[in-house]
Amino acid sequence: MYNRAIPNEIIIKALIKAGLSIFFITFGIFLLTITERADLTKVAFEAFSAFGTVGLSMGLTQELTWGGKIIVVLLMFIGRVGPLAFLYTFMSGAKEDYYELPHENISIL
Repeated sequence: MYNRAIPNEIIIKALIKAGLSIFFITFGIFLLTITERADLTKVAFEAFSAFGTVGLSMGLTQELTWGGKIIVVLLMFIGRVGPLAFLYTFMSGAKEDYYELPHENISIL
């Protein structure tokens, strides 16, 4: 478009981010249906709203159990930080130092 190209790396990152977002929301809805006795529409709305950090509710938030509240808080956190950044925190291991201090020749008299 307008004589511009989108690099394949950007497209792949966008697809991964969209896929992870769908995964986290679906998993959150699944967990909320286990912990809560509510209509699936309300549970899905709460999960999407929490992940998008929108602040909207269908009144289910006040009735959530402790497990449901923790799930909603985690969805809010992952949605705010971003799914890729959230996963990178768990995937990064000990990093080696890739630098070396400069050497100096000194005269010894």
